[in-house]
Amino acid sequence: MYKISVFGDNDVGKSACSCQFIQETFNDGYDPTIEKIFGGSLKIKQEIIEFEIFDTSGQDNYKCLRDFYIKLSDGFYFVFDLTNENSLKVLEGYIEQIQRNFDIEIFPCVLIGNKSELINERKISKRQIEAFQEKFFKIDYFEVSAKENKNIKESFQKLIELIHHHERIKKNSKKNSNKKFCKIL
Repeated sequence: MYKISVFGDNDVGKSACSCQFIQETFNDGYDPTIEKIFGGSLKIKQEIIEFEIFDTSGQDNYKCLRDFYIKLSDGFYFVFDLTNENSLKVLEGYIEQIQRNFDIEIFPCVLIGNKSELINERKISKRQIEAFQEKFFKIDYFEVSAKENKNIKESFQKLIELIHHHERIKKNSKKNSNKKFCKIL
């Protein structure tokens, strides 16, 4: 079972994206999340993949839980609000914290620009997003609308595919490192 953490600033739509993906529902009201866990499965290349989604709090009061979710997770769904410029900058700290915890540069993740339906209120340009992607290993990017259920399934599916691919590589490298070699002289 793959474990996915959803990270981002307050009020960017982390819960809305998760709920839309799992329950196909959208709640217009804002109710700050401390923690929610969703479960599900997805068919990828004739294989049923089970997963859990940890919908985390963006509030500073719960920063201490972040390391717990990082260590527990196989992949990350980074959400920012296209109408809030600071929400993209906040994600840099999450990514750098994960890189420190795993001691690796690249890991399975997707970057999500939510609230794409608010075209006239957009504050983050495509150029800013491309610069962010370039800075962080050309991270896959999706513009979504949790409200209109636009690109939600596709973005979670891509993340699960990335995790699946990453886990297969890890599994194969472990197999190869366990092989004993002998030389006949």
